Amino acid sequence: MIREHNKRYRQHLESYILKPNKFSDLTYQEMMIHSHGRVKILKNLVPSLSRRTPILRRKSVPRRLDWRRRGLVTTVKDQGTCGACWAFSVIGAVEAQIKKELGILVDLSTQQLIDCNYDLIHGNWGCDGGFEEPAFRYIQKHGIMNESDYKYNESRLHECKHNVTKGYKTMPFEIIPVSEVQLQMAVATVGPISVALHIDRKFEFYRSGVYSNNNCKKDYYSLNHAALIVGYGNDNKTGYDFWIVKNSWGSDWGEKGYIRMRRNFNNMCGIASNGLYALLDI
Repeated sequence: MIREHNKRYRQHLESYILKPNKFSDLTYQEMMIHSHGRVKILKNLVPSLSRRTPILRRKSVPRRLDWRRRGLVTTVKDQGTCGACWAFSVIGAVEAQIKKELGILVDLSTQQLIDCNYDLIHGNWGCDGGFEEPAFRYIQKHGIMNESDYKYNESRLHECKHNVTKGYKTMPFEIIPVSEVQLQMAVATVGPISVALHIDRKFEFYRSGVYSNNNCKKDYYSLNHAALIVGYGNDNKTGYDFWIVKNSWGSDWGEKGYIRMRRNFNNMCGIASNGLYALLDI
């Protein structure tokens, strides 16, 4: 599959390169269990879907933006064999707001969400998957500690060790309308945004370039991975607009842990189907 894809790339029929990596010996089912981590959404678990808050339209937003260059993005993490992409996505969005409002860039604890936001009723199963809305609700209610105080260990589930005297709280989260225009305005005005995607094997073996996929799904209930949009731009080689997406599979995956995904391409892979953010409660 990789050889055939890269042959098409050399013929200028594809806009990105694939490469064998640390996932090459896993089946797709094993990848879904260990390294994705966004559970199949049950309709009765998401009562907030109808509450979507439009971003006020501005006369103009930057044509390109990279929050990494403005210091709002922490280093790329590796979730390992723990299916907690949902936690890494949410944590990245909150880290950016702390930097934006308080001027400090700090790594927050994903392990706290894994251990303490475990909820069979409302949809988070620790390392066995989950989704973002309950994680934002948890941080609003209980706060989130620093990584240095509650370290990540890829555990399936540990006893919750939340210290209520430490951590940061957010205001209620907002869900962005399903629109790449609205998503771009959110990234430009708010900062990095938590998103969910539908990904397949080619996403897993992505190496570089602008990822463009006509086969991935975009409806909300097909989204199977969560990540963080940290900016957007345009590729001079292909002319494609793209999103800059921070993944949680380590810096040895993709473009040093990131992937550029095609933007303004009919909501490719559902990237605009579940954008969320929460402002810091200060």
